[in-house]
Amino acid sequence: SLHDALPILFKCQNLMSKKNPLYKKFKKFEISKDNWIKIFRQFKKNQFLIAEIFDIDSLIFKNKQKIFKIYKLPSTCLNNEEMLNYLSKINKPIILAAGGATFEEITYAFKKLKKNRSDIIIMAGFQNFPTKIEDTNLNKIPLIKETFKTKMGYADHVDSNQNLYPFSIPLMAYTLGAEIIEKHITLNRKEKGTDYYSSLDPEEFKKFVDFLKKSYKAFSSVKWDLTKAEIEYRKFNKTFAVAKSNLLKGHKIKTKDLDFKRTNKVGITFDKLSPYLGKTLKKNKFIDEIILPKELK
Repeated sequence: SLHDALPILFKCQNLMSKKNPLYKKFKKFEISKDNWIKIFRQFKKNQFLIAEIFDIDSLIFKNKQKIFKIYKLPSTCLNNEEMLNYLSKINKPIILAAGGATFEEITYAFKKLKKNRSDIIIMAGFQNFPTKIEDTNLNKIPLIKETFKTKMGYADHVDSNQNLYPFSIPLMAYTLGAEIIEKHITLNRKEKGTDYYSSLDPEEFKKFVDFLKKSYKAFSSVKWDLTKAEIEYRKFNKTFAVAKSNLLKGHKIKTKDLDFKRTNKVGITFDKLSPYLGKTLKKNKFIDEIILPKELK
């Protein structure tokens, strides 16, 4: 699907030294501007596109296309003053990738952007082909969030072949404050393409998204409100006032008249009993029968 995508644009000669052993490999991945324009034509205006840029020329080129909703600055460029100054003048949200960056570099980029905190998203996590569980360091998420008071995300790159972790690590990141999760997808992981280590096949990705959406519901409220399910459980679980012996209509209720037992109905709990002591029964009550507030006057 081309509904949501993150095109990555760079000019290899601007990003990497020709002496770098990886130069030739990255050069093969480079897509010309003409071909990028052909690709961009495949997207509709209402589709949500994020542009990740690695050099100022690519940034200027992408901005001229006027189709991107958000710009992502990789940690490579957090100290690139020219790019930061350009991004500060664009009225678009910015994602700052924090993987492998020092706290000073994040702070520098954050200040240079001169944007409202609501327009900056900081992404923890890094790609290490794949990233080991012990290197994920999820505790950086609340630390960064508390320091910069901005939205947090987590870029997950753990081994997709590991049992449970490709799903559970992003969920842990969410519980620590990451509102946005980055996950790689590939058409067929068995072909071992670029970044296949941490990528999910389409069917796996679908299950992953479903897992996160359903798990998200477990954190639906920060208030101590009871859900409908908890209220139903309360009927079964809590103990309510019942007659300790047979009581006649008109009897004045005393503590010694009552036991507190599970009734599967909502009645009067022991901690709420005080207002009802001394009130009289409107009807006869037999032993073990629940006494409801509406039955007292």
